[in-house]
Amino acid sequence: MQDRSFISELAEQVLKASEGKQEKITVVFPNRRAGLFFRKELSKLIQSPIYMPSVTSMEDFVMQFSPYRKIETLPAVFQLYEVYKSHQKKEETFDTFFFWGEMILRDFEEIDQYLVNTKQLFTSIKTQKELDEEFYFLDEEDRAIIQTFWSSFLPQATRTQEAFLETWKILLPIYEAYQELLRKRGEAYGGMIYRGVAEQLSTEEFSIDCVIYFAGFNALTFAEEKIIKHFVQEYNAQVFWDLDAYYFS
Repeated sequence: MQDRSFISELAEQVLKASEGKQEKITVVFPNRRAGLFFRKELSKLIQSPIYMPSVTSMEDFVMQFSPYRKIETLPAVFQLYEVYKSHQKKEETFDTFFFWGEMILRDFEEIDQYLVNTKQLFTSIKTQKELDEEFYFLDEEDRAIIQTFWSSFLPQATRTQEAFLETWKILLPIYEAYQELLRKRGEAYGGMIYRGVAEQLSTEEFSIDCVIYFAGFNALTFAEEKIIKHFVQEYNAQVFWDLDAYYFS
């Protein structure tokens, strides 16, 4: 006999816990694909017509609390290019920029998903004093790693290293100007939306009239963790983890 899947067990739990009020339940999965399998498993347990619970992905769930619409990758890179041109001295066509633009956009996504302090991240470190002032909150081992990285650029950096430094210096103003441009357009990339929602949790009160289940998560970004914790603490949401009991404990 095969072990029952996480999705099938979850479907049974949700059906039992709803007490005939499935329409008052929202199940949030890491992605839309998991929601499709959940609906399929739930349908196997239903003997008569009922209201289905709301099933959504984490991204769609978070976006409903953001004032911005998500921008697609191509227009996102193009808008980034417009900002990049105003900060970069040398001329560069969109065709040659596109590859790097996608990389920068992925970095911005990760920076926001993990709620990174960009002013500290994009700091150029040249002396021990600067290191101590910028990263006072780190322990000695972490500061040593950062110092080792920046010391490779001094006292005489190679041409490649100098090019890296020149790009590194403009990343913070590009990041800030890019986000400002997108806000004016009413748009945002995914990580920007997550960060915005995560940072407004303490000041916003959401109108929630359903029971929320976060299901199937096994690894969270800092933004996701902060959002889920907030809904658990403030709105009695429940979390169903898709991981081995050994690691959970």
